[in-house]
Amino acid sequence: MLAKHCDSTAPIRLLDLGPGQSLGDTRQIGDRLYLTVGTLAPDPDSSPHAPFSERSTWSTGLCGESPVHLADDLISVFTVDRWPDVVLGCQDGAGIVSLDPEGAKPPHLL
Repeated sequence: MLAKHCDSTAPIRLLDLGPGQSLGDTRQIGDRLYLTVGTLAPDPDSSPHAPFSERSTWSTGLCGESPVHLADDLISVFTVDRWPDVVLGCQDGAGIVSLDPEGAKPPHLL
């Protein structure tokens, strides 16, 4: 599958993570991947579904090219049938926002 999209049969790095960061949700919308990264609490008894702190959401090409920081504190990224070309996010403490896939504009509260 990688060879088909990325001209590689070896693993590829989609996004460099900082120390202590983990990858959360990854979703493909159109020709971009939307990746949420964050920090997990260092609690050995925490659930594997424990919420991240210090969340940030990034967009990359399908092979990790052109990474763009889109927003912080997004809980999820999604689309709706009514506006399939509009990338939406649920931003903690704000509500539903639209996202600029190129990262040129900040999230827009709807």
